[in-house]
Amino acid sequence: MSGLLVETYKIAYFTRSISQVMSKQQQSKGKPQATQPVNTKTEPLQATQTGPKAGLSHFTILSLVLAALSFVLYFNSLQNGFVMDDVIMVKENTIVAKGFAGIMELLATPHMRGYLIIPNDTYRPLSLVMFAIEHEFFGLNPAPYHFFNIVVFAGCVVLFFSFLHRFFDGQKIIVAFIGAFLFAIHPTHTEVVANIKSRDELLCFFFAFMSLNIFMKYMKEGKIQHLLIGIFTLYLSFISKENVITFIGVVPVLFFLFKNDSKQRALFITLGTVLSTIAFIAIRAVILAKYAANETRQIEFIDNALTQASLMTRIPTSIEISGRYLLLLFKPFPLICNYSFNAIPDAPFTKISVIATIIAYGFMIWYAVTRLIKNNKDPLAFAILFYLATIALFNNMFILIGA
Repeated sequence: MSGLLVETYKIAYFTRSISQVMSKQQQSKGKPQATQPVNTKTEPLQATQTGPKAGLSHFTILSLVLAALSFVLYFNSLQNGFVMDDVIMVKENTIVAKGFAGIMELLATPHMRGYLIIPNDTYRPLSLVMFAIEHEFFGLNPAPYHFFNIVVFAGCVVLFFSFLHRFFDGQKIIVAFIGAFLFAIHPTHTEVVANIKSRDELLCFFFAFMSLNIFMKYMKEGKIQHLLIGIFTLYLSFISKENVITFIGVVPVLFFLFKNDSKQRALFITLGTVLSTIAFIAIRAVILAKYAANETRQIEFIDNALTQASLMTRIPTSIEISGRYLLLLFKPFPLICNYSFNAIPDAPFTKISVIATIIAYGFMIWYAVTRLIKNNKDPLAFAILFYLATIALFNNMFILIGA
């Protein structure tokens, strides 16, 4: 997901001329009459007029196109039923089954409590709250649940488009659109959209990028309400799924090095991110401790075979996994929903794919660092740093994951 930023910024270098041509056409079409004073100020492409008559902005039109595209791509998932973890989160979840009456309980209990009691649970109530509301209205008809997955995904695509549009200061709307278009159609998102349980992943992304958009608005305008709303939406991302913890690193890099109109505002945004993170960790700890669900345990071999691998096996295999993640961005097949035992065999350091991955990631790091030194606003450098920060949670290099 995050790696699509890399693709977007590569495309920027090839589509820059297209954007400039369109901008010139805009200016010629909107040229004032001789009786009116000439406005020489260059307006960004998201102007509130699309032609001679006032209407929807280019940004709004393209956003609607992306939302419609999301529905077209995943409309066929409406016929699907409940599968795999959908049973745990919806079909047989006793708290979700209470509908509205279960919402407060969901906000105050561990993630799996409505299905089973385990000593090492998590705290991700937001998707469950949505499921409870949907259960109140639709019962166990799976179609509405799939429908709202598509709705949230469409929102993710539009927010990603908005983020790229703001990142380029409204000057490269075509580049932003192409990046969001690639994000929308990329096959690696199929499992997340088609699997009802993965609403937590979708909501995490949705509110994470909503917070970035709001923070960027605060950076431009300096209105305190934008800062507070951004902090709150980031917290909503946390209670969707804790993967957004990587924003502790992403946010200061973005607002101190790239969108750094004000160092003071960048500091406030970073402090707000830290505050949101601390609040989530504290609330999570209290709730899990209350239900004795905060124990740590050894990840089982069936969940991750690397738990019993030696360091000399784990490291090159983790590198192999990192290479496969990168490759999936450009060659998204074959795709499988469960990387269980031997789906990715143990790899030695001497394996060609491991060596190639080391070279590829080494080049990415070198490029990002050198470009930051020469030009700390290089968008491709930010894309690489964003990708490296967010993928670090899943490649088993630094921490072992149980799924």
